[in-house]
Amino acid sequence: MGAILHIPWRNVMSQSIAVTEVGPAVQRGVLAEQLGEALPLEVHKSAAGFYLGTWSDEGPFTRESMEYWRTEQQARDAMAHGRWTQRWYL
Repeated sequence: MGAILHIPWRNVMSQSIAVTEVGPAVQRGVLAEQLGEALPLEVHKSAAGFYLGTWSDEGPFTRESMEYWRTEQQARDAMAHGRWTQRWYL
């Protein structure tokens, strides 16, 4: 079972928390969940670079990370080690 993250509201905007952990390495996008979709957090590519986001059956759904990375590996490392900033708005 995944860990539950408890962060006081006053610290939410200053933290680089990323996602809701739902299993041993399964992460879902916070913005996607706010829109009613339980979609896995993944590395995606855009013209701006690699980012962390979600993808639905219809294509890109949310960009969850504030950051973009130059390489896919940099984005994967950031996700694996929690070194990224969660977007709180669409």
